Amino acid sequence: HSAFLGELLNPRGSHMMGNRFLHLFLDLIKVNTLDRTAINVRLEKNIGPVIINENQPLSSTGGRIDIYIEDNKGNSISIENKINAPEQKLQVVRYWNYNREKNRVYYLTLNGKSPSPYSTSTLEADEDYEEITYNHHIINWLVKCQKEAFEKPILRESIKQYTLLLKKITGIMEDRHKQELFNIILSNY
Repeated sequence: HSAFLGELLNPRGSHMMGNRFLHLFLDLIKVNTLDRTAINVRLEKNIGPVIINENQPLSSTGGRIDIYIEDNKGNSISIENKINAPEQKLQVVRYWNYNREKNRVYYLTLNGKSPSPYSTSTLEADEDYEEITYNHHIINWLVKCQKEAFEKPILRESIKQYTLLLKKITGIMEDRHKQELFNIILSNY
C-alpha cells in the first residue's frame, strides 16, 4: 500500500501529473508547513538504528519511516502506514523525535484504530501526532485524484480499482462495487 500511495504522492512519479496529487493530499490533511514548490517523497526512509531508551522512552530514536515527505527547507511529514502490521515499540515516539522541530507524524490505519502507549508512550493524538485513516482520508483523496486524472484513462481506472479495493477491506464497499471488483479480478486472473 505504501508503494502505491508513495507513487501517487511523488511529484516525479510515473503518473505524469506532477504535484497535483500531492497537493490534494496535503490540502486534505491540512498541511501548510511544507514549501510545496520543491518536495521529495521517499519510501522506507532510514532514520538510523532503533534505540529504545527504557528509562526515558520519549528519547527513543531510529527506524524506517514508511512514507517521508520533505521540502527543500527541511520541513517534513512522516507517515506510518499501519495496515495489517503490528505496532512496534515506541514507533510513533521514534518518528516524532526525527527532525523533531520540523516534522509531523501521521499514523495511518484502515479505520481509525489509535496506537497504544506501547508505540506512543505519553504522546497525545492531535497534539504530538495525527491520526488518519484509509476509510476516510485516503479514499476521499483517491476520489479527488481520480477526478483529476480524467484525461488519463489507465491512471484513472487504476486509482478507481485501488479505491474499490480499499472500500472492500475497510468494509464500506457498496454491493454494486463489490460485483465490479469481483469481475475485474476474474477478468485479470
